[in-house]
Amino acid sequence: TRDRLTSVINVGGLAVGIACCTLIFLYVEHEWTFDRHLEHVDELGRLVLVETRKSGSVRYRGLHENEVAEYLMEDYSEVVAASAFISVKSMLTYEGESKRVQTGGVHPTFIDMFSVEFIAGDRETALDKPESIALSRSAAARLFGVEQNADDLIGRSLNYAGRPNPVLTVTGIFEDAPKKSSLSYDVLVPVRLARGFPINTSANGDSEIYIQF
Repeated sequence: TRDRLTSVINVGGLAVGIACCTLIFLYVEHEWTFDRHLEHVDELGRLVLVETRKSGSVRYRGLHENEVAEYLMEDYSEVVAASAFISVKSMLTYEGESKRVQTGGVHPTFIDMFSVEFIAGDRETALDKPESIALSRSAAARLFGVEQNADDLIGRSLNYAGRPNPVLTVTGIFEDAPKKSSLSYDVLVPVRLARGFPINTSANGDSEIYIQF
């Protein structure tokens, strides 16, 4: 009886150990495969300022003014590219019908830094104009209908929350970001345009700043 109980305990302990190791492996594998679709993943970083106060306490600041990205590209030769990213929940309106989307306010450099794959429009100039908007494939389907040809959507006009201004011009359609992406967005607009929206965000108008070295 004692031997049988010992065997049960040993087998049970082994099973629990194997289960724990499997869960740890799956967790680590899940975390390490985030953003692996990015061409420049090993060259990217996020700007975080570390402030040490007189009291000795340390404060980490991860949100900055959008213009910081521009300063970094101008003043530091080792910076290949930089872009702000501000996440905005917004409503886009087409022909009187509104849809909720997750908007990413970015600099044009974001498209190459984060390997945004365009299927229509010119990725090199898609966000150059101040009232441009690029849509993911799924966002375009929700706004215009699933059977629309992507090339036919370029040049169409959208409004923010049914308001007459600003009029946003569709300049690009891109593939949805993979699920294992750190940044989530349905549409991309110039960061200055995003700051002008009555936004629903905890960032208070400031942005995360991403840098490519």
